[in-house]
This record gives sequence, C-alpha cells and structure tokens, in this order.
Amino acid sequence: MRRSWFAGLVSLVAFGGGQTRAQAIPSVASPEPTPTVSVLATLSAGNESPELAALRAFEESAFRATTDAPVVAALPDALVGATLPDLEVRFDDAVLQYLAYFRDDPRGRELLRAWVRRAGRYDGMIRATMRAEGAPEDLRCVALAESGFDPTVRSPVGAAGLFQFMPETGRQYGLDLDAYVDERHDPVASTRAAARYLMHLRRRFGAWELALAAYNMGYGALLRAIRKYNTNDYATLARVEAGLPFETTVYVAKIAACGIALRNPARFGLDDVTPDAPLEGTTVDVPGGVSLAQVASLVGLEASELARHNPHLRRGLVPPTVAHYPVRVPELAAEALRTALASIDRPVVARLRFGDTLAHLAERHGTEVAALRAQNGFATDEHIPIPTTLVVPRPASPRAPDRAVPVAVYDESAAAEGTRRVYYRVAEGDDLPRIAAFFRTQEATLVATHQLDPRAALQAGMVLRIDAGRGAALDDAYLVPDHEVQVLVAGTDAFFDHHERLRGRVRIRYRVQTGDTLGGLAARFGLTLGDLARINRLGRAGRIRAGQTLIVYTSPDLAPRVGEAAPFTEGTASSAPRAPEDAVR
Repeated sequence: MRRSWFAGLVSLVAFGGGQTRAQAIPSVASPEPTPTVSVLATLSAGNESPELAALRAFEESAFRATTDAPVVAALPDALVGATLPDLEVRFDDAVLQYLAYFRDDPRGRELLRAWVRRAGRYDGMIRATMRAEGAPEDLRCVALAESGFDPTVRSPVGAAGLFQFMPETGRQYGLDLDAYVDERHDPVASTRAAARYLMHLRRRFGAWELALAAYNMGYGALLRAIRKYNTNDYATLARVEAGLPFETTVYVAKIAACGIALRNPARFGLDDVTPDAPLEGTTVDVPGGVSLAQVASLVGLEASELARHNPHLRRGLVPPTVAHYPVRVPELAAEALRTALASIDRPVVARLRFGDTLAHLAERHGTEVAALRAQNGFATDEHIPIPTTLVVPRPASPRAPDRAVPVAVYDESAAAEGTRRVYYRVAEGDDLPRIAAFFRTQEATLVATHQLDPRAALQAGMVLRIDAGRGAALDDAYLVPDHEVQVLVAGTDAFFDHHERLRGRVRIRYRVQTGDTLGGLAARFGLTLGDLARINRLGRAGRIRAGQTLIVYTSPDLAPRVGEAAPFTEGTASSAPRAPEDAVR
C-alpha cells in the first residue's frame, strides 16, 4: 500500500488488527501474563550485540523523558509517498528521529544494513508465520527491537530468543523449557508464540501502539496506567507523568520506524544489501540422547551448522527424555540422515531422581561423574535439576546389588488404603518435612514407623518405609526396589540373626556358670569386654552371677555343636535381655 505522508498525526488501521481468533482475551481479573523484557533495557549486562549496543547509545543521547506534548514534525520531502507498514503509525517526533537516524546518520544506516543482512535468515519465516496467525507482517520489527534478529540472545534477567520471552510467558504461549530444550531460542516456535501473544494484546487493548507497549512493559503495568489516568490514548499515556516508561515510548516508536524503513529499502539505502540466506530446512525425527555432533557426522555436516538450525537444543543433544525428537536439518541432508539413523541404536539413558546423587548414578552404571556431565552438556559446577534424564556415556548394565537391603521398622502394619508402600534411601541434606511433602505423607507417620526423633537430623543411608499418598511423583524418586529390600521388625530374632549373619557371626544364649567372668567369656567367644558388655547393656565393671543368661555374638566355630546343650540355652532371644538390677555392682 502506498500513501502520501502528512505533516501531523496520521493513523492507519493494521491489516490484521480487526480479525478475531478463538483464543480468549483475559478479563480484568485474569492473571497478568509475565512481560517480555526489552533487550535494550536489559542487555547492557548480558550478551548484547554490537548493533544493539550502538542503537541503545543513540537512544540515550537522542531522546529524553519529558512531560511536554510530543513534537510533531513535518516529513522530509524525500519520504513523501513511501510505503507504510501494516501497523498503526503515529508520526510524532520520536518516529521521525528514528527515521532520520536510519536514513541520514552513517551509524544508523550501518546498523540498519547489518540488521537487514541478518534478518534474511528469518524474515520469510517470520512474515509467513505472522500471516498464518492473522497478525501484521511488520511485527517482524519486534524481533529487531528485542534481539536484532539473533535467536541466541539472552538477557541477564532471563529473557531469551528472537522475541525475548521470559520463561513463564513462554510457557503460557506453548514454548517448552527444560534442562535440554528452550524453545524461546527456536525461531519458528518463538515466532508463532510471539504472534499469538501480540494478537492477544491487540485484541485486549484495541490498538497496536498499546499492544506493543504492553509487550514491552507488561500487560498489568499498562492496565494500571490506563486505569490511573482513565484514558486509553497512547499519546496521552506517553506524555503524562509516570504514565508509560520512557523506554517503552522509545520502543513503540522504534518499531514503527523499522517497519517504514523495511518497507522502503531504496529510500533508506538498503536496496544493495544482500540478505543472509534463509535458514530453511526440514525436520527429521532423531532418537533421544543422540548428540548433534553425531547427527552432523552421519551426513557430513559441520556440528556448528546443525547448531545454527537448532539453537533451542541448549546442550547440543537431542533430549534424552523422549524416544524421538524433530531435529531441523538442511533439506538436502534430510533423506541421507533418515537412512543413516536406521542403523543406530538409542543411547542408554538413566534418570537422576529425588534422593539420588550423580555419584551414585555414575557408580551404578560403571562410569564417572565427569563423563556423565560432559556427555550431557552440563558444566562442572552446574546444578543438575531433579528429576533429569541423562545419557550414560557408554553402554553398560546397572550394577546389581550385592545383597538385600535390610530395613528396620517398628511395626508390621499393612499399607494404608489409597497409598503405595515404597522404600526410600535417605540422601545427604534430606529432612522429614522435605521427604513427607514429596511422598504426600505425614511426618508423624514416618516418626512412628521408624521411631524417629523429629528434632534430630536424618543420616544419609537410612532407608525409610513410606506409604506414599495419591499424587506423589514416585517416578521422580530414586527408590529401593521391593525385591531388593528385606524388611525386619527391629528387636526380633529375625532382625538380630540377619545382621549377625551379614558379619559372619551367629547369635546365641549362654547361661552363666559358677566361676565365669565377663572378661573370660568375652575372650572365649572372640569378643572384647566392651563388646560383650554393650550387647547385654552391662557396665564394664559389672559382675555376673550363675544362672544369668547372656546374649553372645560369635563365630560359628565357637558356637555350640549340634546336640550340645548346657551351658547354652535353646533357640535365640527375641531381644537382648535387660540386666537384672543386682547384676551390676
């Protein structure tokens, strides 16, 4: 569309602005979407590109916050008859200053040329996606203002990608974010999300200037300004004290000026710029856990080239959490990759879960912690969230347990109705509230089951029997399998016999004979005086008397022979006997 520019205020209704879509518009009481954060406001401490840094410097010198009415300048004759963008344009002083900067200032011209070159990688895709979502094509200028058309940009406050989505807003608009994937960096997915978010804001506020302001400053903040001043006029809100942030008014003007410049390449000295080739391609389903380097080698590509096509795969790895994942590759390599993938197996994966440690997982799979981190793209000091699925560096079978794990309990009750009984090994740093909350049970139940002191610290290696409640994420916990557990009621014959058998000893009763001493019996059965006293809860200096029964842990060689009775009693004790009051003098 071509029109003459008028001195004064001109407003065009966006081509797509009046369309409606099925997505609901939030009511006044709806939760506020988390705002995106403009890269110009936040990247001074992040990975800001040289072009964005230069533009920010221009803005800081050219514009000043003011409560005066915007100056409306006459348009230069050279721009009369230019093609207008498919967005509403308000020709105020800020827009004209940007246009003059992009057209007449050597620094501005060079910035614009650099952006047009880089935009070639994504411009066709962005415009097509905007059209598909019923949005104006010139919303591509939001990507310029936010990231300079660089999908790898990340701000210090956590905004990321072409359209600088914050994590929560990204999730609200369908972008996946986890340990391996961040679709805010995916040019296609993030563009689709941005189009839907911007159209959502346009429907809510009814004007593109307000929608863009909300995208920059936040939906809720704009709504508060509108209610405070009781006006929905962008120019008024931009003018009044504490109406709109100064950076937001600059942001809206910049997008309008960008749209004009891109629609009129010859007038801005852009007609001789050769845009970068589009990063076009197709997707191929690749087994989870395969590295991008391996994918690239299968078809003779450079790993860096494949990474440019898949900036959202944040660790250079196909997510090991899924059986297959679509990886974007150049069209010419797609068929060769499909053929090559038929001959490879999915890597071995293991899950780091609640109560597990990286060291234990590495030990179980016969590898090293450093190798696990390197294979999965985690830095040496980087926290690995729980739960996380990891690729095991080399095929290996998990180490089988040496023996059943004994679990001492203080009752033999059945699992409560509606619960699932599981066994959990305490990890370093665990406490009762954390464990009870994860397994949806009560701290008091755990205390009773194991006779715990809720004031004392749990020790790593303890194994708790837990009746997990409904909704407990048991797949996310590192549990001791039922078949590897031997549950023993503390203090029973089975409990004592099991633990002494593990030490190669037997547990017997001995009836004290006339002339026996505690030290003599300890030597006879291969114990220390302290051991025998501790087993029977006697003092080291205590006397024993004839007829008294003692519990003795000893080697099978020193135990009574079959058929031998006195001075041994039959069977085993159910618990270590309490010494008579007169046994200790």
